[in-house]
Amino acid sequence: MELSRGYFEGHAELAHGVYDVPDRPTAIKGLMYYLEPKYTFTRGSSSRGGTSGTTIRVTPTSLLKMSVRGDHWAPNANPNAPHDNGYAVALQWSQKLDFVEMLQRRQ
Repeated sequence: MELSRGYFEGHAELAHGVYDVPDRPTAIKGLMYYLEPKYTFTRGSSSRGGTSGTTIRVTPTSLLKMSVRGDHWAPNANPNAPHDNGYAVALQWSQKLDFVEMLQRRQ
């Protein structure tokens, strides 16, 4: 997740995983997180916005990633400054591709 307002930006991530491991009676579970605040001390265009997303493991070799972003730019007299507010939606499919495994199967 990303949030920003003015000269402040905050980045955070939270992930939970469950892994089945051979020769182990129960699955291994884990939680990972981080928080990164940032403040910029320079002058420029002021904006606020945010991004939020999630990733789902659909199969053992594929992921589906989804995110939504929105931003709002404060009015600025500079004609070169960004003036458009907007929203974006993104979808990504990731598939494992292992060339070594493919070559071993052919032999």
